[in-house]
Amino acid sequence: MFERFVSANGMDWDTAMMNRMAQRARRIFPAGEEIVRGKTVLDLGARDGRWSWAALQHGARSCVGIEGRRRSVSEGAGAMQSYTDANAYRPIVSDVYDGMRDLRRLGWRFDVVLCLGFIYHVYDHWGLVQAMAALEPRVIVVDGEMDDGEETTVRVRAEWTEHPNNAVSERPVVPVGNIRKGTMELLAKCAGYELAWQDWSDLADPLGCDDYVARTRHTCILRLPGTAGGEPPAA
Repeated sequence: MFERFVSANGMDWDTAMMNRMAQRARRIFPAGEEIVRGKTVLDLGARDGRWSWAALQHGARSCVGIEGRRRSVSEGAGAMQSYTDANAYRPIVSDVYDGMRDLRRLGWRFDVVLCLGFIYHVYDHWGLVQAMAALEPRVIVVDGEMDDGEETTVRVRAEWTEHPNNAVSERPVVPVGNIRKGTMELLAKCAGYELAWQDWSDLADPLGCDDYVARTRHTCILRLPGTAGGEPPAA
């Protein structure tokens, strides 16, 4: 799936990275569920647009990506210009919280929100979930570092913002938090979503997926009650 994206952008992903992305995609876009097909998608912390690209390849109608670094957006421009409808992808350079607030103020709503590789680069996790829910998606997909366990705790740490994969801030270092799986379940419940964890125990090829194997990184899908693939609403 990502071969054309990598080629068009002149990237150099090794075999481990290609397998990692492929394995993540299988769990973010589960076969047979068509989570994004025909849907409008918001991609948070979109970087070079790789997951918007993947969503479009899975049949998404359109994608908006919010990314705080203009350089990251430009790194994915080659693929987006070469292989997708010019109107299918719209990158926005903005702080994620500000970007979601502005989209909501302008009347934007989305069927699906992708929060991939992002939730462990923020401190206000409940604010993030509330902002996503305010855009009225029926499905939210979260993938990232999360501590294993049912406890509803957050492990706060300092993160240097000069690294292009880290939090965006004018400050050189900011506090961020790694939540536990139990915390993620509580956040979803409070926002009115049902949560299902994706299975990483059936990896045919674990190359590049050591953190998923070690259960320090997880993938989950949040659905409003009654959404296809979720539990039916209570009678």
